[in-house]
Amino acid sequence: PPPPPPPLFFFKQKTAYETAERLVGSEMCIRDRLATHPAIADVAVAGVLSAEWGEDVVAWVVQRDGAKCPTAAELRTFAGSALASYKLPRRVVPIATLPRNALGKVLRHELRETENHG
Repeated sequence: PPPPPPPLFFFKQKTAYETAERLVGSEMCIRDRLATHPAIADVAVAGVLSAEWGEDVVAWVVQRDGAKCPTAAELRTFAGSALASYKLPRRVVPIATLPRNALGKVLRHELRETENHG
Protein backbone atom coordinates (compact mmCIF):
# COMPACT_ATOMS: atom_id res chain seq x y z
CA PRO A 1 0.00 0.00 0.00
CA PRO A 2 1.19 3.58 -0.58
CA PRO A 3 2.43 5.61 2.39
CA PRO A 4 -0.06 7.90 4.10
CA PRO A 5 -0.15 11.51 2.86
CA PRO A 6 1.87 14.03 4.87
CA PRO A 7 -0.07 15.97 7.48
CA LEU A 8 -1.37 19.38 6.52
CA PHE A 9 -0.14 22.29 8.66
CA PHE A 10 -2.78 25.00 8.63
CA PHE A 11 -1.51 26.47 11.88
CA LYS A 12 1.29 28.51 10.27
CA GLN A 13 -0.98 29.89 7.56
CA LYS A 14 -3.65 30.82 10.08
CA THR A 15 -1.12 32.52 12.37
CA ALA A 16 0.28 34.59 9.50
CA TYR A 17 -3.23 35.61 8.46
CA GLU A 18 -4.22 36.52 11.99
CA THR A 19 -1.03 38.58 12.44
CA ALA A 20 -1.61 40.48 9.20
CA GLU A 21 -5.24 41.08 10.15
CA ARG A 22 -4.20 42.34 13.58
CA LEU A 23 -1.74 44.84 12.07
CA VAL A 24 -4.23 46.13 9.53
CA GLY A 25 -6.88 46.25 12.23
CA SER A 26 -4.63 48.41 14.41
CA GLU A 27 -3.98 50.89 11.61
CA MET A 28 -7.70 51.09 10.90
CA CYS A 29 -8.51 51.57 14.59
CA ILE A 30 -5.98 54.42 14.89
CA ARG A 31 -7.10 56.03 11.64
CA ASP A 32 -10.78 55.84 12.58
CA ARG A 33 -10.14 57.51 15.94
CA LEU A 34 -7.95 60.29 14.52
CA ALA A 35 -10.45 60.95 11.71
CA THR A 36 -12.96 62.16 14.31
CA HIS A 37 -10.74 65.13 15.19
CA PRO A 38 -12.49 68.35 14.11
CA ALA A 39 -9.42 69.73 12.29
CA ILE A 40 -8.81 66.59 10.20
CA ALA A 41 -10.43 66.08 6.78
CA ASP A 42 -8.51 62.88 5.93
CA VAL A 43 -5.81 60.84 7.63
CA ALA A 44 -3.54 57.85 6.99
CA VAL A 45 -1.50 56.00 9.58
CA ALA A 46 1.54 53.76 9.13
CA GLY A 47 4.67 52.62 10.89
CA VAL A 48 7.93 54.29 9.86
CA LEU A 49 11.48 53.24 10.78
CA SER A 50 12.81 54.79 13.97
CA ALA A 51 16.31 54.60 15.44
CA GLU A 52 14.95 54.79 18.98
CA TRP A 53 11.89 52.50 18.88
CA GLY A 54 12.42 50.46 15.71
CA GLU A 55 9.19 51.84 14.29
CA ASP A 56 7.10 54.92 15.03
CA VAL A 57 3.41 55.46 14.39
CA VAL A 58 3.15 58.38 11.96
CA ALA A 59 -0.07 60.13 10.94
CA TRP A 60 -0.33 61.93 7.59
CA VAL A 61 -3.02 64.55 8.03
CA VAL A 62 -5.10 66.47 5.49
CA GLN A 63 -6.51 69.38 7.44
CA ARG A 64 -9.96 70.85 7.00
CA ASP A 65 -10.28 74.22 5.28
CA GLY A 66 -9.49 77.01 7.71
CA ALA A 67 -8.27 74.63 10.43
CA LYS A 68 -4.76 74.41 11.84
CA CYS A 69 -3.00 71.06 11.51
CA PRO A 70 -2.98 69.37 14.93
CA THR A 71 0.37 68.54 16.51
CA ALA A 72 1.37 65.06 17.65
CA ALA A 73 0.82 66.15 21.27
CA GLU A 74 -2.70 67.37 20.47
CA LEU A 75 -3.57 64.12 18.70
CA ARG A 76 -2.10 62.04 21.52
CA THR A 77 -4.27 63.95 24.01
CA PHE A 78 -7.33 63.69 21.74
CA ALA A 79 -7.03 59.93 21.14
CA GLY A 80 -5.37 58.95 24.42
CA SER A 81 -8.56 57.83 26.12
CA ALA A 82 -9.54 55.52 23.25
CA LEU A 83 -6.18 54.06 22.17
CA ALA A 84 -3.30 52.32 23.91
CA SER A 85 -0.22 54.51 24.32
CA TYR A 86 1.82 52.49 21.81
CA LYS A 87 -0.83 53.15 19.13
CA LEU A 88 -0.70 56.94 19.50
CA PRO A 89 1.16 58.82 16.75
CA ARG A 90 4.64 60.07 17.60
CA ARG A 91 4.80 62.25 14.50
CA VAL A 92 2.27 64.15 12.40
CA VAL A 93 2.99 65.04 8.78
CA PRO A 94 0.72 67.63 7.15
CA ILE A 95 -0.07 66.74 3.55
CA ALA A 96 -2.27 68.37 0.89
CA THR A 97 -3.80 65.09 -0.38
CA LEU A 98 -3.21 61.44 0.34
CA PRO A 99 -1.86 59.36 -2.57
CA ARG A 100 -4.44 56.79 -3.65
CA ASN A 101 -4.63 54.02 -6.22
CA ALA A 102 -7.40 53.55 -8.78
CA LEU A 103 -9.58 51.81 -6.18
CA GLY A 104 -9.19 54.68 -3.72
CA LYS A 105 -6.90 52.90 -1.28
CA VAL A 106 -4.18 55.00 0.35
CA LEU A 107 -0.69 54.17 -0.92
CA ARG A 108 1.03 53.95 2.46
CA HIS A 109 4.27 52.72 0.92
CA GLU A 110 4.60 56.06 -0.89
CA LEU A 111 4.01 57.92 2.35
CA ARG A 112 6.63 55.81 4.14
CA GLU A 113 9.18 56.40 1.36
CA THR A 114 8.81 60.18 1.55
CA GLU A 115 9.13 60.08 5.33
CA ASN A 116 12.19 57.80 5.30
CA HIS A 117 14.02 59.62 2.48
CA GLY A 118 12.85 63.19 2.70
